[in-house]
Amino acid sequence: MVELLIESGAPINALEADGAIHIDSARFVWFLSQDDEEKESFGDIITIIKDNGGVSADYCQRPNPRYEPDMKYTPVDLSGASPNLGGS
Repeated sequence: MVELLIESGAPINALEADGAIHIDSARFVWFLSQDDEEKESFGDIITIIKDNGGVSADYCQRPNPRYEPDMKYTPVDLSGASPNLGGS
């Protein structure tokens, strides 16, 4: 599913509402996973994201991050976003 989203043009390094980026969220879930199969699944997701230019939010928010021509960072404007995460 992650590969399909990436192939369809989903931004790799978009900031989420909590200030994390997709790879940060995957690493957090991997860290909390108790099941070896679940850890392996999220490990695969992390690898796919990294292989497609994914970096952590900490890296993207540095004042002067090291320039990498192939890094795809997509800032998302959340200024008009609703804090209601449950829908309308």
